[in-house]
Amino acid sequence: MKRILTILSTLAIAWGCTADDATGPAAAGQAPDADRMVIAQDLEPFLGRGMMHRAAPLTIMTYNLYIGTDVDRVLASPPDEFDQRVQEALATFIATDYGERSGAIADLIGEANPHVVGLQEVYVISTQGIAGVPDMTVDFLQILMAQLGARGLNYQVVAQEVLTQLQLPVGGGGVGLVDSDALMVRGDVPFDNTETVVYQAKLTVPFGPTTLDILRGYTAADVRVGGKRYRVVNTHFEPKQPVPQIQQAQAGELLAALAEAHDPVVVVGDVHSGPADADPAAPYNQLRASHFTDAWLKRVPRGRRYDDPGHTCCQEADLQNATSQLVERIDLIMVRNDFDFLPRSVVGPSWVEVVGDEQADRTASGLWPSDHASVAATFRLPTMRGLARRQ
Repeated sequence: MKRILTILSTLAIAWGCTADDATGPAAAGQAPDADRMVIAQDLEPFLGRGMMHRAAPLTIMTYNLYIGTDVDRVLASPPDEFDQRVQEALATFIATDYGERSGAIADLIGEANPHVVGLQEVYVISTQGIAGVPDMTVDFLQILMAQLGARGLNYQVVAQEVLTQLQLPVGGGGVGLVDSDALMVRGDVPFDNTETVVYQAKLTVPFGPTTLDILRGYTAADVRVGGKRYRVVNTHFEPKQPVPQIQQAQAGELLAALAEAHDPVVVVGDVHSGPADADPAAPYNQLRASHFTDAWLKRVPRGRRYDDPGHTCCQEADLQNATSQLVERIDLIMVRNDFDFLPRSVVGPSWVEVVGDEQADRTASGLWPSDHASVAATFRLPTMRGLARRQ
Protein backbone atom coordinates (compact mmCIF):
# COMPACT_ATOMS: atom_id res chain seq x y z
CA MET A 1 0.00 0.00 0.00
CA LYS A 2 2.83 2.41 0.83
CA ARG A 3 4.34 1.82 -2.60
CA ILE A 4 0.99 2.52 -4.28
CA LEU A 5 0.59 5.76 -2.32
CA THR A 6 4.10 6.77 -3.33
CA ILE A 7 3.29 6.12 -6.97
CA LEU A 8 0.07 8.13 -6.76
CA SER A 9 1.90 10.97 -5.05
CA THR A 10 4.68 11.13 -7.60
CA LEU A 11 2.20 10.88 -10.44
CA ALA A 12 0.40 13.84 -8.97
CA ILE A 13 3.72 15.69 -8.98
CA ALA A 14 4.21 14.66 -12.59
CA TRP A 15 0.80 15.97 -13.53
CA GLY A 16 1.58 19.24 -11.80
CA CYS A 17 4.73 19.52 -13.93
CA THR A 18 2.87 18.70 -17.11
CA ALA A 19 -0.52 20.32 -16.67
CA ASP A 20 -1.87 21.67 -19.94
CA ASP A 21 -3.71 24.69 -18.63
CA ALA A 22 -2.72 28.03 -20.15
CA THR A 23 -0.48 29.05 -17.27
CA GLY A 24 3.24 29.01 -16.54
CA PRO A 25 5.61 28.86 -19.53
CA ALA A 26 2.79 28.74 -22.07
CA ALA A 27 1.23 31.92 -20.78
CA ALA A 28 4.60 33.64 -20.57
CA GLY A 29 5.60 32.64 -24.09
CA GLN A 30 8.63 30.73 -22.84
CA ALA A 31 9.78 27.25 -23.77
CA PRO A 32 9.41 24.76 -20.91
CA ASP A 33 12.09 22.45 -19.60
CA ALA A 34 11.71 19.36 -21.78
CA ASP A 35 12.83 17.00 -19.00
CA ARG A 36 10.12 18.27 -16.69
CA MET A 37 7.60 17.78 -19.49
CA VAL A 38 8.53 14.12 -19.86
CA ILE A 39 7.87 12.94 -16.33
CA ALA A 40 8.84 13.96 -12.81
CA GLN A 41 12.30 12.65 -11.87
CA ASP A 42 10.86 10.79 -8.90
CA LEU A 43 9.06 8.53 -11.34
CA GLU A 44 12.18 7.37 -13.17
CA PRO A 45 12.89 4.45 -10.75
CA PHE A 46 9.44 3.06 -11.43
CA LEU A 47 10.20 3.00 -15.16
CA GLY A 48 13.07 0.58 -14.48
CA ARG A 49 11.02 -1.68 -12.21
CA GLY A 50 8.41 -2.49 -14.81
CA MET A 51 5.70 -0.56 -12.97
CA MET A 52 5.68 2.20 -15.56
CA HIS A 53 6.59 2.16 -19.19
CA ARG A 54 7.88 4.98 -21.32
CA ALA A 55 6.34 4.18 -24.69
CA ALA A 56 8.10 4.51 -28.04
CA PRO A 57 7.44 7.74 -29.95
CA LEU A 58 4.07 7.83 -31.73
CA THR A 59 3.48 10.21 -34.65
CA ILE A 60 -0.07 11.18 -35.57
CA MET A 61 -1.37 13.58 -38.22
CA THR A 62 -4.77 15.08 -39.03
CA TYR A 63 -5.72 16.77 -42.31
CA ASN A 64 -8.97 18.22 -43.62
CA LEU A 65 -8.55 17.87 -47.39
CA TYR A 66 -11.21 20.54 -48.21
CA ILE A 67 -13.83 20.06 -50.87
CA GLY A 68 -12.37 22.97 -52.83
CA THR A 69 -15.31 25.37 -52.96
CA ASP A 70 -17.71 27.36 -50.80
CA VAL A 71 -20.44 24.88 -49.90
CA ASP A 72 -22.06 27.25 -47.41
CA ARG A 73 -22.88 29.68 -50.21
CA VAL A 74 -24.70 26.91 -52.06
CA LEU A 75 -26.57 25.81 -48.93
CA ALA A 76 -27.70 29.40 -48.33
CA SER A 77 -28.96 29.81 -51.89
CA PRO A 78 -32.57 30.83 -52.55
CA PRO A 79 -34.29 28.30 -54.84
CA ASP A 80 -34.25 30.57 -57.89
CA GLU A 81 -30.44 30.97 -57.67
CA PHE A 82 -29.60 27.39 -56.79
CA ASP A 83 -28.44 26.17 -60.21
CA GLN A 84 -26.32 29.28 -60.74
CA ARG A 85 -24.60 28.94 -57.39
CA VAL A 86 -23.91 25.24 -57.92
CA GLN A 87 -22.27 26.01 -61.25
CA GLU A 88 -20.22 28.81 -59.67
CA ALA A 89 -19.18 26.40 -56.93
CA LEU A 90 -18.11 23.87 -59.54
CA ALA A 91 -16.02 26.52 -61.29
CA THR A 92 -14.21 27.21 -58.00
CA PHE A 93 -13.79 23.47 -57.42
CA ILE A 94 -12.09 23.11 -60.79
CA ALA A 95 -9.88 26.16 -60.13
CA THR A 96 -8.73 24.82 -56.76
CA ASP A 97 -7.48 21.72 -58.61
CA TYR A 98 -7.42 18.89 -56.08
CA GLY A 99 -5.06 16.92 -58.32
CA GLU A 100 -2.43 19.63 -57.83
CA ARG A 101 -3.20 20.17 -54.15
CA SER A 102 -2.97 16.45 -53.40
CA GLY A 103 0.69 16.49 -54.41
CA ALA A 104 1.41 19.18 -51.82
CA ILE A 105 -0.56 17.23 -49.21
CA ALA A 106 1.40 14.05 -50.00
CA ASP A 107 4.65 16.00 -49.60
CA LEU A 108 3.58 17.18 -46.14
CA ILE A 109 2.61 13.65 -45.11
CA GLY A 110 5.99 12.42 -46.33
CA GLU A 111 7.82 15.07 -44.29
CA ALA A 112 5.95 14.17 -41.10
CA ASN A 113 6.13 10.40 -41.76
CA PRO A 114 3.26 9.67 -39.33
CA HIS A 115 2.26 6.22 -38.12
CA VAL A 116 -1.41 7.18 -38.56
CA VAL A 117 -3.20 9.90 -40.57
CA GLY A 118 -6.80 11.00 -40.00
CA LEU A 119 -8.38 12.55 -43.09
CA GLN A 120 -11.59 14.58 -43.26
CA GLU A 121 -13.57 15.85 -46.26
CA VAL A 122 -12.55 12.91 -48.40
CA TYR A 123 -14.82 13.42 -51.40
CA VAL A 124 -15.77 11.74 -54.62
CA ILE A 125 -17.26 14.38 -56.92
CA SER A 126 -18.62 13.63 -60.38
CA THR A 127 -20.27 15.77 -63.04
CA GLN A 128 -22.00 14.83 -66.26
CA GLY A 129 -23.81 16.80 -68.93
CA ILE A 130 -23.61 20.22 -67.27
CA ALA A 131 -23.24 23.06 -69.75
CA GLY A 132 -19.81 24.66 -69.45
CA VAL A 133 -18.50 22.04 -67.01
CA PRO A 134 -16.36 19.08 -68.14
CA ASP A 135 -17.54 15.57 -67.33
CA MET A 136 -15.30 14.28 -64.57
CA THR A 137 -14.93 12.07 -61.53
CA VAL A 138 -12.54 13.28 -58.86
CA ASP A 139 -11.86 10.68 -56.15
CA PHE A 140 -9.89 12.44 -53.42
CA LEU A 141 -8.64 9.32 -51.68
CA GLN A 142 -7.67 7.45 -54.84
CA ILE A 143 -5.71 10.47 -56.08
CA LEU A 144 -3.96 11.00 -52.73
CA MET A 145 -3.00 7.32 -52.48
CA ALA A 146 -1.49 7.52 -55.97
CA GLN A 147 0.48 10.64 -54.96
CA LEU A 148 1.78 8.89 -51.84
CA GLY A 149 2.75 5.81 -53.84
CA ALA A 150 4.59 7.94 -56.39
CA ARG A 151 6.72 9.25 -53.52
CA GLY A 152 7.49 5.77 -52.22
CA LEU A 153 5.24 6.26 -49.18
CA ASN A 154 3.48 3.09 -48.07
CA TYR A 155 0.11 3.81 -46.48
CA GLN A 156 -3.11 1.85 -46.44
CA VAL A 157 -6.66 2.92 -45.75
CA VAL A 158 -7.87 0.85 -42.80
CA ALA A 159 -11.22 2.55 -42.12
CA GLN A 160 -13.47 4.80 -44.18
CA GLU A 161 -17.06 5.71 -43.40
CA VAL A 162 -19.43 7.04 -46.03
CA LEU A 163 -21.30 10.11 -44.88
CA THR A 164 -23.38 12.58 -46.91
CA GLN A 165 -24.31 11.42 -50.41
CA LEU A 166 -26.36 13.20 -53.04
CA GLN A 167 -27.24 13.23 -56.72
CA LEU A 168 -28.39 16.60 -57.97
CA PRO A 169 -29.79 17.72 -61.36
CA VAL A 170 -28.00 20.90 -62.43
CA GLY A 171 -27.77 22.80 -65.73
CA GLY A 172 -29.24 20.04 -67.87
CA GLY A 173 -26.95 17.45 -66.29
CA GLY A 174 -26.07 16.29 -62.84
CA VAL A 175 -23.63 16.40 -59.94
CA GLY A 176 -22.83 13.47 -57.69
CA LEU A 177 -21.14 13.88 -54.33
CA VAL A 178 -20.02 11.43 -51.67
CA ASP A 179 -18.36 12.67 -48.47
CA SER A 180 -16.36 10.43 -46.17
CA ASP A 181 -13.62 10.46 -43.55
CA ALA A 182 -10.75 8.00 -43.65
CA LEU A 183 -8.02 6.62 -41.42
CA MET A 184 -4.67 5.71 -42.98
CA VAL A 185 -1.96 3.62 -41.33
CA ARG A 186 1.67 3.39 -42.41
CA GLY A 187 2.53 0.06 -43.98
CA ASP A 188 4.82 -1.08 -41.16
CA VAL A 189 2.26 -0.44 -38.39
CA PRO A 190 0.15 -3.42 -37.23
CA PHE A 191 -3.55 -2.64 -36.75
CA ASP A 192 -6.85 -4.32 -35.94
CA ASN A 193 -10.28 -3.64 -34.43
CA THR A 194 -11.27 -1.11 -37.08
CA GLU A 195 -14.56 0.72 -36.73
CA THR A 196 -16.69 3.20 -38.68
CA VAL A 197 -19.62 4.99 -37.08
CA VAL A 198 -22.09 7.63 -38.30
CA TYR A 199 -23.36 9.86 -35.51
CA GLN A 200 -27.07 9.85 -34.72
CA ALA A 201 -27.00 13.62 -34.24
CA LYS A 202 -27.15 15.37 -37.61
CA LEU A 203 -27.96 18.73 -39.16
CA THR A 204 -30.78 18.93 -41.71
CA VAL A 205 -30.70 21.98 -43.99
CA PRO A 206 -32.69 23.33 -46.94
CA PHE A 207 -31.02 22.35 -50.19
CA GLY A 208 -32.50 23.74 -53.39
CA PRO A 209 -35.99 22.27 -53.76
CA THR A 210 -35.45 19.68 -51.01
CA THR A 211 -33.59 19.16 -47.73
CA LEU A 212 -30.24 17.57 -47.00
CA ASP A 213 -29.04 15.58 -43.99
CA ILE A 214 -25.40 16.42 -43.29
CA LEU A 215 -23.90 13.31 -41.72
CA ARG A 216 -20.80 13.17 -39.52
CA GLY A 217 -19.04 10.28 -37.85
CA TYR A 218 -15.73 8.73 -36.89
CA THR A 219 -13.27 6.10 -38.04
CA ALA A 220 -11.10 4.19 -35.58
CA ALA A 221 -8.51 1.45 -35.31
CA ASP A 222 -6.17 -0.08 -32.76
CA VAL A 223 -2.54 0.34 -33.82
CA ARG A 224 0.68 -0.99 -32.30
CA VAL A 225 3.78 1.17 -32.20
CA GLY A 226 6.85 0.01 -30.28
CA GLY A 227 4.83 -2.85 -28.80
CA LYS A 228 2.25 -0.46 -27.30
CA ARG A 229 -1.40 -0.52 -28.39
CA TYR A 230 -3.31 2.72 -29.02
CA ARG A 231 -6.88 3.40 -30.00
CA VAL A 232 -6.75 6.09 -32.71
CA VAL A 233 -9.99 7.85 -33.62
CA ASN A 234 -10.52 10.30 -36.50
CA THR A 235 -13.60 12.52 -36.47
CA HIS A 236 -15.21 15.59 -38.02
CA PHE A 237 -17.90 17.31 -35.94
CA GLU A 238 -20.54 19.63 -37.32
CA PRO A 239 -19.60 23.34 -37.19
CA LYS A 240 -20.88 25.29 -34.21
CA GLN A 241 -23.31 27.37 -36.26
CA PRO A 242 -26.18 27.38 -36.87
CA VAL A 243 -27.06 24.75 -34.22
CA PRO A 244 -24.31 24.27 -31.61
CA GLN A 245 -26.24 21.45 -29.95
CA ILE A 246 -25.49 19.20 -32.94
CA GLN A 247 -21.72 19.20 -32.47
CA GLN A 248 -22.17 18.92 -28.72
CA ALA A 249 -24.32 15.80 -29.15
CA GLN A 250 -21.81 14.31 -31.60
CA ALA A 251 -18.99 14.82 -29.10
CA GLY A 252 -21.13 13.15 -26.45
CA GLU A 253 -21.70 10.14 -28.71
CA LEU A 254 -17.98 9.78 -29.33
CA LEU A 255 -17.03 10.04 -25.67
CA ALA A 256 -19.68 7.50 -24.73
CA ALA A 257 -18.20 5.08 -27.26
CA LEU A 258 -14.71 5.61 -25.81
CA ALA A 259 -15.70 5.40 -22.15
CA GLU A 260 -14.68 1.76 -21.78
CA ALA A 261 -11.47 1.93 -23.84
CA HIS A 262 -8.58 0.65 -21.71
CA ASP A 263 -5.70 1.45 -24.07
CA PRO A 264 -4.42 4.99 -24.57
CA VAL A 265 -6.76 6.87 -26.92
CA VAL A 266 -5.79 9.53 -29.45
CA VAL A 267 -8.62 11.55 -30.99
CA VAL A 268 -7.72 13.59 -34.08
CA GLY A 269 -9.75 15.63 -36.48
CA ASP A 270 -11.53 18.81 -37.40
CA VAL A 271 -13.70 19.21 -34.31
CA HIS A 272 -14.90 22.79 -35.04
CA SER A 273 -14.11 23.63 -31.43
CA GLY A 274 -11.08 24.82 -29.54
CA PRO A 275 -9.74 26.44 -26.37
CA ALA A 276 -11.55 29.70 -27.17
CA ASP A 277 -14.93 28.02 -26.58
CA ALA A 278 -16.33 29.06 -23.22
CA ASP A 279 -19.36 26.73 -23.22
CA PRO A 280 -18.62 23.63 -21.08
CA ALA A 281 -20.66 21.59 -23.56
CA ALA A 282 -18.44 22.55 -26.52
CA PRO A 283 -16.60 19.50 -27.92
CA TYR A 284 -13.16 20.76 -26.87
CA ASN A 285 -14.31 21.21 -23.29
CA GLN A 286 -16.12 17.87 -23.26
CA LEU A 287 -12.87 16.19 -24.30
CA ARG A 288 -10.89 18.03 -21.64
CA ALA A 289 -13.44 17.09 -18.98
CA SER A 290 -13.08 13.44 -20.05
CA HIS A 291 -9.34 13.37 -19.24
CA PHE A 292 -8.10 14.18 -22.76
CA THR A 293 -5.00 16.36 -22.97
CA ASP A 294 -4.51 18.80 -25.84
CA ALA A 295 -1.18 17.80 -27.39
CA TRP A 296 -0.62 21.30 -28.78
CA LEU A 297 -0.47 22.71 -25.26
CA LYS A 298 2.25 20.18 -24.35
CA ARG A 299 4.47 20.88 -27.31
CA VAL A 300 8.17 21.59 -27.46
CA PRO A 301 8.32 24.13 -30.31
CA ARG A 302 10.26 23.48 -33.48
CA GLY A 303 11.38 26.85 -34.73
CA ARG A 304 8.31 28.67 -33.42
CA ARG A 305 7.54 30.66 -30.30
CA TYR A 306 5.99 28.71 -27.49
CA ASP A 307 3.06 31.15 -27.49
CA ASP A 308 2.24 30.42 -31.16
CA PRO A 309 -1.58 30.03 -31.15
CA GLY A 310 -1.42 27.16 -33.66
CA HIS A 311 -4.23 28.39 -35.90
CA THR A 312 -5.48 25.87 -38.48
CA CYS A 313 -8.53 27.50 -40.14
CA CYS A 314 -9.27 28.87 -42.67
CA GLN A 315 -7.92 30.10 -46.00
CA GLU A 316 -10.11 31.73 -48.65
CA ALA A 317 -12.46 29.44 -50.55
CA ASP A 318 -10.41 29.80 -53.75
CA LEU A 319 -7.14 29.09 -51.86
CA GLN A 320 -5.44 31.99 -53.63
CA ASN A 321 -5.07 34.48 -50.76
CA ALA A 322 -1.53 35.84 -50.82
CA THR A 323 -0.96 35.60 -47.07
CA SER A 324 -2.24 32.97 -44.70
CA GLN A 325 -5.59 33.81 -43.10
CA LEU A 326 -5.75 31.11 -40.43
CA VAL A 327 -7.40 32.60 -37.35
CA GLU A 328 -8.64 29.73 -35.15
CA ARG A 329 -7.40 26.40 -33.82
CA ILE A 330 -10.06 23.75 -34.46
CA ASP A 331 -7.98 20.86 -35.87
CA LEU A 332 -6.82 18.96 -32.83
CA ILE A 333 -4.86 16.01 -31.49
CA MET A 334 -6.23 15.01 -28.09
CA VAL A 335 -4.71 12.27 -25.95
CA ARG A 336 -5.95 10.15 -23.05
CA ASN A 337 -3.53 7.63 -21.57
CA ASP A 338 -4.37 4.50 -19.61
CA PHE A 339 -4.64 5.85 -16.08
CA ASP A 340 -7.23 8.43 -15.14
CA PHE A 341 -6.96 8.99 -11.42
CA LEU A 342 -5.36 12.36 -12.22
CA PRO A 343 -7.29 15.42 -13.44
CA ARG A 344 -5.54 15.22 -16.83
CA SER A 345 -3.71 12.56 -18.76
CA VAL A 346 0.07 12.62 -18.35
CA VAL A 347 1.63 13.21 -21.75
CA GLY A 348 5.34 13.44 -22.43
CA PRO A 349 6.78 16.26 -24.53
CA SER A 350 4.85 16.68 -27.75
CA TRP A 351 6.66 17.80 -30.86
CA VAL A 352 3.60 19.33 -32.48
CA GLU A 353 3.62 21.32 -35.68
CA VAL A 354 1.03 23.10 -37.78
CA VAL A 355 1.93 22.23 -41.37
CA GLY A 356 0.58 23.41 -44.69
CA ASP A 357 0.40 27.01 -43.47
CA GLU A 358 3.62 28.45 -44.88
CA GLN A 359 4.34 29.99 -48.26
CA ALA A 360 6.69 27.14 -49.14
CA ASP A 361 3.79 24.69 -48.73
CA ARG A 362 1.75 26.25 -51.55
CA THR A 363 1.53 24.57 -54.93
CA ALA A 364 3.40 25.71 -58.02
CA SER A 365 0.37 27.73 -59.13
CA GLY A 366 0.04 29.36 -55.72
CA LEU A 367 -2.77 27.32 -54.14
CA TRP A 368 -2.78 26.51 -50.46
CA PRO A 369 -2.92 22.72 -50.01
CA SER A 370 -6.27 23.07 -48.21
CA ASP A 371 -8.35 25.73 -46.50
CA HIS A 372 -7.22 24.05 -43.26
CA ALA A 373 -3.69 23.56 -42.08
CA SER A 374 -2.68 20.13 -40.85
CA VAL A 375 -1.43 19.21 -37.39
CA ALA A 376 1.28 16.59 -36.83
CA ALA A 377 2.36 15.44 -33.37
CA THR A 378 5.05 13.11 -32.07
CA PHE A 379 4.88 12.19 -28.38
CA ARG A 380 5.68 9.48 -25.85
CA LEU A 381 3.08 8.47 -23.30
CA PRO A 382 4.18 7.31 -19.86
CA THR A 383 1.79 4.43 -19.12
CA MET A 384 1.21 2.18 -16.13
CA ARG A 385 1.66 -1.52 -16.80
CA GLY A 386 -1.12 -3.70 -15.50
CA LEU A 387 -3.27 -0.81 -14.30
CA ALA A 388 -6.72 -0.84 -15.87
CA ARG A 389 -8.72 2.33 -16.35
CA ARG A 390 -11.07 3.14 -13.52
CA GLN A 391 -14.46 1.46 -13.96
